[in-house]
Amino acid sequence: MKQKYLLPVLLLCCILQTHAQTDKTLNWVLPQHEKTSVIINQKSFPVNKYFYAEHLIAPTAAKTLNIEVYSRLGSVANNLFNTTYAPFNLQVKTRKGDLLNKIYMDGTAFVNIQLKNTDTVALIFVADPPANDSIDIAFDYIIADTAALTYSNISYEETFAKMLQMACTGYINMYDNADGLYATIKYPEGLFAIYPAERKRHRNELIQYTGEKLNREPADKNTADWNKKIAAWLKDYNVTDIKKTTKGDIKINSDEEETVYTKKNAQGVQLFRVIVFKETMGEGSWENPRSWRTGVRITN
Repeated sequence: MKQKYLLPVLLLCCILQTHAQTDKTLNWVLPQHEKTSVIINQKSFPVNKYFYAEHLIAPTAAKTLNIEVYSRLGSVANNLFNTTYAPFNLQVKTRKGDLLNKIYMDGTAFVNIQLKNTDTVALIFVADPPANDSIDIAFDYIIADTAALTYSNISYEETFAKMLQMACTGYINMYDNADGLYATIKYPEGLFAIYPAERKRHRNELIQYTGEKLNREPADKNTADWNKKIAAWLKDYNVTDIKKTTKGDIKINSDEEETVYTKKNAQGVQLFRVIVFKETMGEGSWENPRSWRTGVRITN
């Protein structure tokens, strides 16, 4: 009797194990991320004629450390419309040596540092606060893989897979100044399609266009074909949250659509969203009829 039930149980275990193995995100190591702040006033630790505050990071991997910093006077820090920033000195140190020592007179910093090991990293902020005020330094860091500028040596599907895994890193790029936050990397030859693609650091977004200036019929076909392709590429990620939305009016050529594939881990952390879209281009007229653009957007 026991053998009668043993085979179905073993078969069920094999099926469940196979299903679990089809989720590639189970092996992902999420990027290390923290958003916090320090306050420096004349009661802070003194160093020469200045004062400083320290923040320690314990890296779990020797990857790229990306740091964004905004330094403002405490009296205006809560005023989002006040863009007056305060100068500061940022020092990044480990027991094995200094990684950075730089003054930022404009009060903002955007830096990437390649960590060579997992030694504790000390962020040391040095500033000169007024007697009756403070300097509030807001910063966040992320430790993750740096997004390469070219992916010409791998297949479209492999490139797509790399973009999925980097979605929650903000597609870190190797910039060493504040302007890097808003930079856009363009790929004229495309990343996983033959049309141009671009990465937008400040929006944590990648857009791969799959067609431009299309009439409705080819735009609809293109969108349907890419939904099939994306569904196939996502088959090993166990994506179950799929939603399609439409808007606009076919009668006036304003119809648009998007299908969103969302992946979260067991803890509810959103790992990526893949959006296959069809959108209108321009207002349209009798001389210049409205057309459509199609593409795939990956974000977190």
